[in-house]
Formats: sequence, structure tokens, C-alpha cells
Amino acid sequence: MGFKRTKYDLFLAAIATVSVLSSASLAHADEGKVWVGGAGANLNDLGPGLWGAGAFVGGQYAFSDFWGVFADYTLTYHFADDEEELPADLVNAIGLGVRYNLDVFTYVPYVGLAGTFYLDAPLVEDEALQANAGGK
Repeated sequence: MGFKRTKYDLFLAAIATVSVLSSASLAHADEGKVWVGGAGANLNDLGPGLWGAGAFVGGQYAFSDFWGVFADYTLTYHFADDEEELPADLVNAIGLGVRYNLDVFTYVPYVGLAGTFYLDAPLVEDEALQANAGGK
């Protein structure tokens, strides 16, 4: 008897990863940061959605204690769904945005807004690469 993967397993794994890798830090003006980590995503261009796992790298530059800009790159592999007859998919995404730190707490929450450009490449023969735009 094998392990049956559900669409929520990836989401729970992503939450566990973020919980373990999170750490406290200070927000300062004229400061740059770089980050890497695991990623989870749901690609819903093809219907009900394909859950996927991957990794990301990003960077931020703070102009003040409150305002900054950031960019990130994410690569995710989305598993095939045999029941819905959806092929596996590989997605590359680049995001550029602004960030506002609520720097009045011990742990600094933030609000960010970014435009995202991504390439969606279904892993089947003769399928064209699709370019899309979105937000996050």
C-alpha cells in the first residue's frame, strides 16, 4: 500500500517550510536583503488547477525604514492530474514590486504589491510556451 498524494499535501509542506525557516530581523533604511526558499503554487490556467512545488530567490532594497522595492524569481514544477487529463507543467516567474514595512512592531509585518511575468511550459510534445502576466 503506497502513499496517496492529495492536493493539500504541498500546501501543508510549504507552511511547515516557512515556519522552520522564518527568523526575526530588523528593517533599516539603505539596506539590501536576499532570500531563498521553497515554493508552492497552484496553476489554474488549465482548469481546476495543478498544485506544484519549487524554489524561489529574491532580493529587496529599502529606501527608508518603511519603503522598499523587491524582485524575485520562482521556478515550480506542477504535477500531472490523470483524473482531469492535465499534463505536468513547468512555470518560471519573475516578479517586481514595492513593499511597505509596518515598522512599529517587534516582528515587522509588511504589505507588498508586485507585477508578475511568467512562462508556462506544459510538458507534452508540440505544446507551445505560453507567456502570461499577473499580480501578487
